[in-house]
Amino acid sequence: GRLPLYWRPSYGDSDARVRAIAKEIFGLNTVIWNDDTDDWKIAQGSQTLNGAKKVLTDAYAGPKSPGLNILEHELTNTTVRVFTDTYPLIAQNGWQAKSIPDALGSNWYLNAKDNTSPVTEMAVGSGKTPPAAASSSTTEAAATGTNGGSSSPTSSPEQQTSGAGRLSVGSALGLVLVGLLAIV
Repeated sequence: GRLPLYWRPSYGDSDARVRAIAKEIFGLNTVIWNDDTDDWKIAQGSQTLNGAKKVLTDAYAGPKSPGLNILEHELTNTTVRVFTDTYPLIAQNGWQAKSIPDALGSNWYLNAKDNTSPVTEMAVGSGKTPPAAASSSTTEAAATGTNGGSSSPTSSPEQQTSGAGRLSVGSALGLVLVGLLAIV
């Protein structure tokens, strides 16, 4: 299967050690958000639909630098509405919505350029750069801003197996971009 090139740590909980392990063992680039809708708190009652939408509305109307990487979740119809109700504001405010890899001009996967290109089998932790990743430049994602100590639940890939040094991720997009969309 396709191995993701990017990941976001649960709760934004990552330090130099965690990032080094993710990069050196698994080849993953860490992505951290610079704003958070706290949409996952809507079900608990400590955030509202309008409150979460206001985070996006204010961000879209704000400065264009350093760009936006806002954490959102697809947990319920209400949390999805936070995004769908404010999506038109992205273009209205002069932004373009892109995936993290597309915003950085890099591959989506460690072992494939995109969803349709051939997959190169590789051993996790081998330290070898696969041909697909070597064929185009990859850019390490750097956080601009902080996550403000936010905590939120994280969904996991629908299928994940490991054995004999191999890792197969059935839902790479879920692991790569859970709640992450770059607005440039």
